[in-house]
Parts: sequence; structure tokens; C-alpha cells
Amino acid sequence: MVSSPATPLGHFPFEALFEINGRCLELMVETASAPTRGMHPLLYRLRERLMLLTPAARRRAAHSRILLVDLRFNDAAYWLRLATPSHRLIGSKGYAFFPRRRAAELSRSTLVLAWHALHASPDIAGVALGMHRDVAKIIAEMPISSLERIAKNEVNALTPRWADLSAVWTHLLQAAQENEANARRFMALHALQLAATEQACAD
Repeated sequence: MVSSPATPLGHFPFEALFEINGRCLELMVETASAPTRGMHPLLYRLRERLMLLTPAARRRAAHSRILLVDLRFNDAAYWLRLATPSHRLIGSKGYAFFPRRRAAELSRSTLVLAWHALHASPDIAGVALGMHRDVAKIIAEMPISSLERIAKNEVNALTPRWADLSAVWTHLLQAAQENEANARRFMALHALQLAATEQACAD
């Protein structure tokens, strides 16, 4: 579990982000290894590529300077509802992308990272985390204890980022599998551009 990253003001906690990305990729590989019945379409399409991912390639993909996890960070209405004092967190039911216990742990780490990143480097955090500015304001103003309760009760919200864009993941994993230079080139030319576009559309 990622501890609260102690980062000086103006310094984005990239090491914590890399660790969370690595855990996301590990969970994707584990979940894709399970029987395919009920598997999310993203994992079904990436299954073979994930199975072939080497430890070095996984590390390169994890070192993307953008978060590979999503907690509905572009859904301002969802987060506004969670922040409403009268809203009761009663626990998630239904489909979860990842096993619930592991998802709750990863959700907590992601929200703690987001909170610290928003306080340390708010301008970088918006793009790196794929976060709507209204969501950023809500999360930054929440106490950590509230974020931990949300992580425990809203595990269904946790997915890989761009879960409906399997082509993005295919290109990312392919670039990471090839070499460091290709992985960096992909991030520079594709993922960061997509993240910035995502941010602009959300705002």
C-alpha cells in the first residue's frame, strides 16, 4: 500500500504514481489470467498482450508520467454527490473491474496520491491524473479519512484509465514491450496529448 507521499510544494509525486501504475498493471495481468467468463472487454482484447508482458516492459509502462488508473475523475456530478454531506456511503454492489479487496487498496492509494498531488502541483495533477477541475477542487478539500471511506465503498468506480479505448492500451503495451525509447515516444506523442485533450474537453 502506498504511504502518504511527502512532497515539497511544486514537486509532483511521480514515484508514488509509478508504483500505483505498476500495481494497476499487475492487477490487469492477474485478472486477465482468470477465466474469460464475465471479463471486461478491455481485458479480453488485451489478454494475450498482457500475458506476454515482461517485467521490464511492465516497469516501462508503469513509468508513464500519467496515471493509468481512473476513479471517475472526469465525472464532476459523481464526485459532487459523494461530497454532499447527506450522501451515505453504503458499499458497492454489482460489477467491479478488479477483485474487490485489491481494488479497495488501489483506490485508497490512488486517492491519497491525488490529494497530495493536488496540493503539491495542481497544474500538473489535472493532466497527469485525468481530472476535471471541479473534481480536483472537491478532492483537494476532502479530509483523507473521507477519501479512505470512499475508496472502501466505491470500488466499482475503479478501472484502468481509457477502459473503453483498447487501442490506446494496445499501443502503450506494444511500445513498452519493445524498448525504453519507444515507450517514452509513445508517452510524448500519444498518451500525454490524449490526456491534455481529455482535460480540455472536461473543462
